[in-house]
Amino acid sequence: MEYPASTRLISVPCAGRISIIDILKTFEQGASTVMIAACETDRCHIGGTGNEIAQVQVDVTRDILNAIGWKGERVDMFRMFSAEPARFTSAIEEMVKRAQKLGPTPVHLGTAGKWMEVAE
Repeated sequence: MEYPASTRLISVPCAGRISIIDILKTFEQGASTVMIAACETDRCHIGGTGNEIAQVQVDVTRDILNAIGWKGERVDMFRMFSAEPARFTSAIEEMVKRAQKLGPTPVHLGTAGKWMEVAE
């Protein structure tokens, strides 16, 4: 399985373990986009609802990003079966393209949390 070198994978036992804080911290650490890979609907193999919990976390994180002007599409969740490496790499490639389209976050630009004067 091959994917772009700029991709960083963080393995968790279940997507439902991901919190909003976990997602936001990835942006703080320099990520341009965040992808959550989860089980397909009705196929959660750990607790039965982990993928639904993860979807709520992603949706709330998108709302937060939109509220602060960072574009909620920087985070997305893809549901897939674990034996589908082509689907996984396709999702990664989509998020890499999205990162290139959206450009860096204010964290990358060094402007996050700083007051900026409005140019006239």
